[in-house]
Parts: sequence; structure tokens; C-alpha cells
Amino acid sequence: MERILTNDFSWSRSRDEKFRECLRAYYLHYYRSWGGWELDAPADIRRLYILKKLSNRYSWAGSVVHDSIRHFLLGMRFGRSIDGARMIDRAHGLMRQDYVHSRSKSYWSEPYRRHFRGLVEHEYTERIEAEEWKRNWENARAALTWFFSYRPRLFVRVFVPRDDLRGAIRSIRRDPNFGRGM
Repeated sequence: MERILTNDFSWSRSRDEKFRECLRAYYLHYYRSWGGWELDAPADIRRLYILKKLSNRYSWAGSVVHDSIRHFLLGMRFGRSIDGARMIDRAHGLMRQDYVHSRSKSYWSEPYRRHFRGLVEHEYTERIEAEEWKRNWENARAALTWFFSYRPRLFVRVFVPRDDLRGAIRSIRRDPNFGRGM
């Protein structure tokens, strides 16, 4: 049986803030853009939906970091061996692909990734130097390096049931040089 999405009223702090800030913005964000994820949606609805889904470069980098850590924790839950250096490489590759997708503004014509549409910097052709984009990646890399160098065992101890702890800790594969000058 197919599940039908409906745009029912709900309340959250962010919705309440937008409602109090500007009724028109609230309407456009939560109601008028509904259905804009469909490629054949009316142009104005599609435009509203796409624009509200764009991220800035800082929140984008943070999302990639969070997704990488989430992927790690889910892997640990299921007993997979996780290599931090490979996770960082994966995040870097993902950010490069995202950047290319966004820079070409492909988000207007094709879906790409569920949690990423494009970047406001590209949509509004903001002039961002290459060094700034590199710095954005370096910040994400530093956060992931910090996590994978020091925190996995702590997270495993907190989130893995005591009976499974020994096997989970053994499954953390670490390069002996990982975290040294990375």
C-alpha cells in the first residue's frame, strides 16, 4: 500500500519563530513549497522548494561531519570494522562531488543526494576564493580527525551494551599513524 504524504499542521520552535517573524515567509516555506521535490511540480513551487533546501558552506561541512560520524556509529552498532582514515577520505570525496553538483547548479534539474541540494554561494554567485573553500574542507577534516583519533572508544563504551563491548572495541581498526600529523 502506497503511503500518501500530507502537509498537516504541526508545531515546532523553528516554525513558531518563522511564524512570528513573517507570516508570508512562514506560508511560503511550509505550505506554498509543498510538493516542490517532484520534478514536474509547477515552476514557482519547485523554485521555492529548491531555494529553501540550499545550504551555506559552513552548515554543509557540518552536515558531512555529522553524517560521517553517524555512519561510523551505525557501523559500530552492527559490528563492522571502521577505518577512520577511510571515513575521512570518503567525506572528502563526497564534499568534492557535492561541490561540483552545486557549482553547475544541477540541483535545478536533477535530484542528487537526499541531504544535499546545493549551496547558496553558487546560487547567488558569491565570489568565494578557492582558499576559503579549502579552509572549509580543512575545518571538516580537523573535526573528523579529532573524532577518529580520540573518541571512538569513548563512544563505543557509552553506546554499546556491556555484553558486546569487547567485540566492538576489537572491531575499531586504527592505523598506528592515524592522528599523528594528519
